[in-house]
Amino acid sequence: MATTQGAYGGLPYGTLLEGGLSQKVAGVGAYAYLDKTYYAELSTYQAAKGGFAFLAYPTQSGDSNNAFGGSYLEGSNLYWRLALTREWDAHNIMIGAFGFDAKTLPDNANAVPDASLGNLHYQDLGLDAQYQYLLSPHAFTAQLRMIQEHIDDKQLTPTYAGPANLNTLLAKASYVYRQTYGASITYRSVTGTPDTGAYTYNSTNVPDSELWTPELFYLVNQNMRIGLQFNLFTKYLGATSNYDGAGRNASDNNSSYVYLWAAF
Repeated sequence: MATTQGAYGGLPYGTLLEGGLSQKVAGVGAYAYLDKTYYAELSTYQAAKGGFAFLAYPTQSGDSNNAFGGSYLEGSNLYWRLALTREWDAHNIMIGAFGFDAKTLPDNANAVPDASLGNLHYQDLGLDAQYQYLLSPHAFTAQLRMIQEHIDDKQLTPTYAGPANLNTLLAKASYVYRQTYGASITYRSVTGTPDTGAYTYNSTNVPDSELWTPELFYLVNQNMRIGLQFNLFTKYLGATSNYDGAGRNASDNNSSYVYLWAAF
């Protein structure tokens, strides 16, 4: 389980695969893609070390901006993926399955990963699918991803106690006309079993949240996009209203912003 951060905060919690490790890992793997149909991948990840140690260790003792907060990988951690793809005319479809088995260590009082405190064992299993229609002047894409995360807390003095299971869902559809004008709609949700540890989410004690994200954008060229995005919460931490016991509603987390995206 990981807290989510971004321009608007996003869902309050997500799985380890959805950003819980940030940029703190290094890995090696292999993949095969046969007959433009069968895809297989197997990789192993560890905490970044050696020349990449600056990604893994706090720069100074007690620096909360560098502390891991329970996301430092212990030993080797396996990731796998299998997928089937098919193309015909202007259509393309993909169906896949993936998994990640990982153990993480918490930080001690000096913001240094400490194996003596026990570990958190994550087992993420997911399914995803994508459909594309690409024929000028139209481009349509639909995506679906589901992940179930099981968490086994072996920490003797845990920094937090996550739910036994966390489930996330992402569904997105987007359309672009003449590679210039576009629109998309995204639905995200997270559900989980109640937290029985010392840390609780809120009065409902569950992470359940739902977020809708409609977006309009204009592609100046292939390297630049201007967009308008809305983020609309229909549930937050288990409730639509008064989720924190202090009168705050899910919709109070709504946001909208204009952005400029560029890549070179």
